[in-house]
Amino acid sequence: ENGNCCTRTDLFNTNGESHCRPEWENNQCSVYDEDHPRWEASEAVKRYLGAPRVNDDNGNFYEAFRMAWLKATMNGMHDLKPVMDSC
Repeated sequence: ENGNCCTRTDLFNTNGESHCRPEWENNQCSVYDEDHPRWEASEAVKRYLGAPRVNDDNGNFYEAFRMAWLKATMNGMHDLKPVMDSC
């Protein structure tokens, strides 16, 4: 553990100063090892940000959401009917 670090350099306090403490600015934030319980979640965040380069493509998020939605709504169901457009 290398102490505190600041990952949100775009956030500011009400007085206009960065919310990051000056002593944190040059601290490298820790990364999770593959055996850490939060590793999978941190990898997902990187993937949703478009790693290795951050971008505005939300495709990875929407694909994961689509798969999760299918699992959540169809889990154990076999004879589902489509929703009608109108009553």
